[in-house]
Amino acid sequence: LALVQVPVRLTGSTCIDFVKWCSQAQPENAGDLRDVFTHAMSKVLEEAKKRPLKDKKMAVKQMIPNLKIYCKEGPGLSKDRFPARWLPIFDQVAGNVKPML
Repeated sequence: LALVQVPVRLTGSTCIDFVKWCSQAQPENAGDLRDVFTHAMSKVLEEAKKRPLKDKKMAVKQMIPNLKIYCKEGPGLSKDRFPARWLPIFDQVAGNVKPML
């Protein structure tokens, strides 16, 4: 845990660092972080557009190679429902589950 000076307007690098932290730490309170994560990802995508690469997906991968997003539980109530968890964007996981942005 560290104290950080957060500017009034978040910079692209601050947002990239936050998304990297979420991808690495995989915080359990992902629901509480939903709005700030969404805003940070928006900034990350803006930063990707500034990169000289034509493929923006590759630009994001270059900035955050281990990017993960939180996928909610569901649908249904059976034991076979999708469990809530952080899933990688660029790598395959067991069961060929892959989130889409």
